[in-house]
Amino acid sequence: MSDQRGDTLPVQYDDAQGELQSVGRYQYVPAPADPGSAEWGRLLSALRDKLWLIVLAMVIGGSLGFAYSRTTQPMYRTSASVWLERPNAQQGPIRAGQVLQGQGWVGVFLSNAVLEPVVREFGLHVQRLAPEGPATILRGLQVGGDLLPGVYRLALAEGDRYQLFAVEDDAEALVEEGVLTDGIGATRGFHWIPDAAQLRALDEDLVFQVSAPISATGALRAALAVRLEDLANMIFTEFVWHDAAEGAALHNALVESFLDTATRLTNGRIHEEVEILDRQTEMAAGELRAAELALERFKVDAITKPGEPQMRQLPSGVVAPDPFFQTFFQQQTDLDQIQNDLAELDAILSARTQGGKLNVLRLRLVPSIANSPALGATIANLDSLDLQLQTLLYTYTSDHPDVRAITAQIRDVHEVQLPGLIRELQADLRNRAGMLDRQIGERAQELQEIPVRTIEQTRLERQFMLAEQLHNTLLGRRNAARLMEETAMSNIQPLDSAFTPSGPVPQTLPPFYIMLGSLVGLGLSVGVVMVRDRMDRRIRHPDDISGKFGLPLLGVVPQLKAPKTSKATAAVAVESFRSIRTQLSHAHGGAGGRVLITSSTPREGKSVVAANLAISYASSGLRTLLVDADVRRGRLHTVFDFPRSPGLTELLAGRAPFEDVVRTHKTPNLDILCSGALSRDAELIGGTQLDQFLDDARERYDVVVLDGPPLAAGADTLILGQRCDQVVMVFRAGATSEGMARSRLEMLGNVDLPIVGAVLNAVPEHAPYYEQYVNYYYYAEAETS
Repeated sequence: MSDQRGDTLPVQYDDAQGELQSVGRYQYVPAPADPGSAEWGRLLSALRDKLWLIVLAMVIGGSLGFAYSRTTQPMYRTSASVWLERPNAQQGPIRAGQVLQGQGWVGVFLSNAVLEPVVREFGLHVQRLAPEGPATILRGLQVGGDLLPGVYRLALAEGDRYQLFAVEDDAEALVEEGVLTDGIGATRGFHWIPDAAQLRALDEDLVFQVSAPISATGALRAALAVRLEDLANMIFTEFVWHDAAEGAALHNALVESFLDTATRLTNGRIHEEVEILDRQTEMAAGELRAAELALERFKVDAITKPGEPQMRQLPSGVVAPDPFFQTFFQQQTDLDQIQNDLAELDAILSARTQGGKLNVLRLRLVPSIANSPALGATIANLDSLDLQLQTLLYTYTSDHPDVRAITAQIRDVHEVQLPGLIRELQADLRNRAGMLDRQIGERAQELQEIPVRTIEQTRLERQFMLAEQLHNTLLGRRNAARLMEETAMSNIQPLDSAFTPSGPVPQTLPPFYIMLGSLVGLGLSVGVVMVRDRMDRRIRHPDDISGKFGLPLLGVVPQLKAPKTSKATAAVAVESFRSIRTQLSHAHGGAGGRVLITSSTPREGKSVVAANLAISYASSGLRTLLVDADVRRGRLHTVFDFPRSPGLTELLAGRAPFEDVVRTHKTPNLDILCSGALSRDAELIGGTQLDQFLDDARERYDVVVLDGPPLAAGADTLILGQRCDQVVMVFRAGATSEGMARSRLEMLGNVDLPIVGAVLNAVPEHAPYYEQYVNYYYYAEAETS
């Protein structure tokens, strides 16, 4: 026997079981929409159900990874290290007063200043395109600043003559011709004297591409990894290249280029300081010569003039300087010097260059600067900033963030700090000048006869002394800097050189790509299964019944396939319906009663469940009546191969008695009442005839199993459910829509139906939870064997 979906009926049942104690009625209460346990169970079930898809995706991914590995070449990794000598671990690789800190060396290593010389040395900016072969034929090609990069074709003519064509897209243009020995590329910004014998040995014209060296540094930068271990004062480098020997040579060349650049930076700072001190010493020497000549001219002019009585004889007969004269003379000299300094400071402020810069060397020669510690410290800081700027410009352009930051600081010193401090000094000098002028005025009448020659001479002598002192100081600093420049050694030394690796990097070999492809396939397939499961809201797992609808799970029924069901599957089904029967007896408080089997929508297998449950009751010794209560679309007669009429519709309409519509099945204790002729009478179910029929059936049978219409049929199911002791919902695994089932159950509203649980029907044997819910199969098989 089978229904239209291929389900068949078990054929063997056990003896009757004892009654179980009643646990009362159950009214459906909707459960939360997405409980976590049900979702996880559903997801794991979906993954196990689609295990074949996951394995297939991994195989395809691994195959694609292997295919991709055949199109790529293995890469080789080399390593090297450099040691930084630093007196203080907290400072950078350049000593105090310099620019670069620890991480600064990493930037230097990856800068164009280091990479571009290596590009030029190995000819990485030149690429041979055709014919295929090594690029050694292009070795010796040098480029200039006026290079016109592009693709070129070199054609040989008679003798040693050649023609050079520029290739752009599919067009060519003759750009140069001449003699090979004169060199090629003069009009295109490069110079190359090729080997004529190698060119003539080629089967076709040489096609090559020339790029600017700075644009070819990107490949080196991408292949080079630089890591600074600050605590260990070490720089570790790794270089990955497609050729083992060339990669080692390139790596060592990069280290050498870095050491040269670092030495240039370190010693360049000292050289820059020497140049600055040379310029300042030369200017100070000029100021000293000018002061010396002014003093000499004054002495020559005043040598024939009488001197001033600056001495007096003490009572003891000792001749000593006159204190009154000396005090006045000193005050007059100081006032004159202050006035000269004020005029010089005004001239310095008004003579600022474009951009607001001051003449710092001229400012140093103002004697009053010595009385302003803040101004002196600011000038010293400005010298340090200028030195840092020059050091940075060895490596970076003026647009680099570090260069722009130092430039901004220098601009702030020239435009804000120095002018402010100069004005503060001028204000202080004016106050001192006013005080001296008052003091001198008080004594001026007494010393009216004192000429100004002595005052002028003293001022010139002081100016000469200050110029000499500044010149000697700068001269000493310059000599010390020159000595440091001649004896300076680089504080960066290589430790480990790069050696040719013995094998390629594992991540560039086929096994890695196969594993990567398999992992990608695994991730994609799992993602597809998860997305599909989230979008496909059909009931698949037993946990969905309790987790999503709040219904107890009465049992799981395996899928019964037509036309023949295996003995093992039949045994599992027998045990499944036996378990359902036992639980229903529990709920009813006895072995009998009226049981309505329904579903949310048609074609979920409720008729097969009802038929097998009735057979289970009958096999246990209970007198059982199976009724097809779906008078609109009843199909139970096809399961047992009985005629449809007469049946329930004829009985309820009064056209046939009870004894004429009931048919006896070959299973002992089982009678069947088919639906009868299909009826569209909405009141056929719900009248007194239905109550009379159910009362008669209760008296004649221990159990009445009604195969009712689905909830989608409307009021018929509600009327039948209110007249039954138990209502059982049937869900078909992988077919019942969660949304449809939820909406149908919610339509029950306040109707108090005795829904005792649900059955998950047509569970495939390959379902991951199959053995978990039918683990009594082994017991059933042993019992039937």
